[in-house]
Amino acid sequence: VIEKDPLMVKILKETLVNYKNIKIIQSDARQLLIPRINIIDSRNQYKIVANLPYNVATFLIRQWLELKNPPQAMILMIQKEVAQRIIAKPPRSNLLAMSVQFYADVKIIDYVKKESFWPKPKVDAAIIKIIPTRLPAPDGAADGGQEKNFFRIIKAGFSQPRKQLIGNLVRRLNIPKEKIVSVFGDFDISERIRAENLSLAQWLLLTKSLYTFFKMEENKK
Repeated sequence: VIEKDPLMVKILKETLVNYKNIKIIQSDARQLLIPRINIIDSRNQYKIVANLPYNVATFLIRQWLELKNPPQAMILMIQKEVAQRIIAKPPRSNLLAMSVQFYADVKIIDYVKKESFWPKPKVDAAIIKIIPTRLPAPDGAADGGQEKNFFRIIKAGFSQPRKQLIGNLVRRLNIPKEKIVSVFGDFDISERIRAENLSLAQWLLLTKSLYTFFKMEENKK
């Protein structure tokens, strides 16, 4: 159990005193090195169950998904709007959704009204289930470049969400427009499409097709 609030830690120690299989750690989860809990460095299987503070939820989710030994599953209570963004599909895709869905299958299990909490927050919550399906590429691995380029491409694509995707990629990645137009044509993607309309599968196809271009650019340096 990881808890930052010292008062809550005191309460947990009192209410869980009879449970010998529980370790309570007072810490900020953003700064906690999980090897301290003997998870990452071993190949132990584990799960994360958490009620996440709304302002750190996205940071922690990405951090846990990118671990060398990610959890088998995560059951998390987070802000309703953030959960809906994470599970979004075209035509409402977004950078957060693609970043999480690259690594995992995600779904909302249930919603929790703000009236269920004390003190009552300003927004409703959602319980989200995240099952990692893709391990981060080890440093120097052959597919590490693909992972790096995937995030490079989606960050460029969503840099100006209301603008056409081709323009964003040309401006942010310095890729010749004719190259991108050709790739779009290969996959029957409209030249007028916006980033929010692309599925994860289409982003992966773009990454694979532009991989050769990125390698050529790196070799020039």
